[in-house]
Amino acid sequence: MVMQYTDINGFNISKITLGTAQLGMDYGIANKNGKPSFPEAMTLLDEAICGGVNSFDTAAHYGESENILGKYLANKNSGLFITTKFILDEKNGISDDEIFMQTEKYLKQSLKSLGVPKISLYMMHRASDMIKYGKRAADALVMLKERNLAEYIGVSVYNAFEIDKMLELGVFDAVQLPMGIMDQRLIRRDYIRRLNAAGVLIFVRSVFTQGLIFLDHMPPGMEKAAKYVGKIRETAKKYNRSVGELALKFISDMQGVASLVLGAETAAQIKEIFTFFNAEPLSGACIDELLDLGAEIPIDDIMDELLRR
Repeated sequence: MVMQYTDINGFNISKITLGTAQLGMDYGIANKNGKPSFPEAMTLLDEAICGGVNSFDTAAHYGESENILGKYLANKNSGLFITTKFILDEKNGISDDEIFMQTEKYLKQSLKSLGVPKISLYMMHRASDMIKYGKRAADALVMLKERNLAEYIGVSVYNAFEIDKMLELGVFDAVQLPMGIMDQRLIRRDYIRRLNAAGVLIFVRSVFTQGLIFLDHMPPGMEKAAKYVGKIRETAKKYNRSVGELALKFISDMQGVASLVLGAETAAQIKEIFTFFNAEPLSGACIDELLDLGAEIPIDDIMDELLRR
């Protein structure tokens, strides 16, 4: 395994960020094994570290994920890039003071769970909080950054409207967004270049569309995706690639992407991801075919159904 890294202000962050939602809860449409046991989770994390991964993604709302990652980190040296996320607890709206108090409270809870003095990247888990509270929510994050409790601040988004709002606020260092062969909406609208120009770090999730591209049989309501998953498999066969390799390389080789957030349920899956990552780059002809295919896919309908699950 030869890991690649992105230089972020002198720190080399691995091009693979291990998403740890699966360690704390049953997660993902293609999850067949459920949440791993504690020893299995430790083995999985060891496998990631041994492969050169130094970036980990978690969230307060990922079940036991923060606590499990924290127990693992207790026996490790510093020098890891840890991302966690929070959701504002709102009822009938909250005041400016309450926004800050909640943001600080959840950050301190995450610091305690993870056993670290500072979060590398603290993100709003729900872009709707950013849209509803705008500058008030952004300012709360800026204040925590100024207090040296977080190195960078960001927001997790789903669509172009949310990115536009984030760029308008102008204070975020990073964004986590969905992108893959099936979901090329942000590629077609030139958001990688725009975010790079604004100095925003890009973390890409849902490279495998939550595992949808690996399913042999679509769940009820997802039948519309079957045709396009079949076309992806045909393209992979044509270019003598596995589907996973095709999907990962399509994104990992793009200029301007800092890291790919990839989840796993087992150590074997981590090894498989490393194999995909170290494969030869896709040819120009293959990339062109995938871009053409992406333009056909009714991804809005497919993602709406996925988000309802």
